[in-house]
Amino acid sequence: MNSKILQLALISLFMISCGKQKPPQKLSLNSKAEVINSQNPLDWPGTYKGVIPCADCEGIEQEITLNDNNTFTLKSIYLGKLKNNKFEETGILIWDKTGNIITAETKDKSFIVSYIIDGNTLIQLDNEKREITGPLAENYKLRK
Repeated sequence: MNSKILQLALISLFMISCGKQKPPQKLSLNSKAEVINSQNPLDWPGTYKGVIPCADCEGIEQEITLNDNNTFTLKSIYLGKLKNNKFEETGILIWDKTGNIITAETKDKSFIVSYIIDGNTLIQLDNEKREITGPLAENYKLRK
């Protein structure tokens, strides 16, 4: 008798579990929702300054101005060098598909550097567009 009750209970559970499942709910996205990324914050244009490491000088004092028309001006001073130590570059800003990585590139492509913007900080990336790590990582951050 107990085995028949057990069998009946198992069959009932099986039948219940095979019942109609509810279709997944469709989520509607508000088409006016704003995507937040580095390209879209209100305050990314501006001037960022700092001193980045240099292999054959005391450091490179950099001042880069990012304009809202996707152009830039970069002024560099090679510290500790007396001659030919000041340079100025201009070019365009190219955003990646995600809007998080910005690449500054001169017309002749003599200067190509990628950055991410984190609030009021412009963080220089390595040649593979990854954040620089290690003991000098903080030195690759320019601040507004």
